[in-house]
Amino acid sequence: GEGDTVRLERNLNKCIEGLRDKENRSRFESALRSLPPILVSGDPSICHHCELIIAALIHCRDDFCIEDFAYLRDISIAITVAVGARRAIRCLSSYFIAEGLGIGDRIVVLNGLIEGARLLAEYSPGKRIVIDQTSRSAQWNDTKTENVPVNENTWKFGNEIQSRL
Repeated sequence: GEGDTVRLERNLNKCIEGLRDKENRSRFESALRSLPPILVSGDPSICHHCELIIAALIHCRDDFCIEDFAYLRDISIAITVAVGARRAIRCLSSYFIAEGLGIGDRIVVLNGLIEGARLLAEYSPGKRIVIDQTSRSAQWNDTKTENVPVNENTWKFGNEIQSRL
């Protein structure tokens, strides 16, 4: 119930599965809260799973009335766009034009594209994504890391996408 501590998940596949769980509130909430830190970790497998991540996020519903549900979903989509770039943008674009997707879900897709493009446009080499709890947004910082998840071509691609929005 309210006030219970949520155990954070460390495995991306378990998060994706947890977002699809319509029965188990703690599993769903754990997956939702665990996803942003996993996405900013620099794990290279994220790029290969971005379609599954986006599908799980677009189709998950706040059936359990999770605090910060929309924020956690939206920031996860934006970070997935920044990390997965072309694959993630193609995936979101196909969802946007898909028949049967409601207007609320289309707005979620557009917001994800806009915030993801903002992140891509602000990228420069040697930076990694962090989640700023004060502004409740994702942004780049100067933390040096060997596994910066975005390359120079992605940065140029982000500027191009941002200019079209």
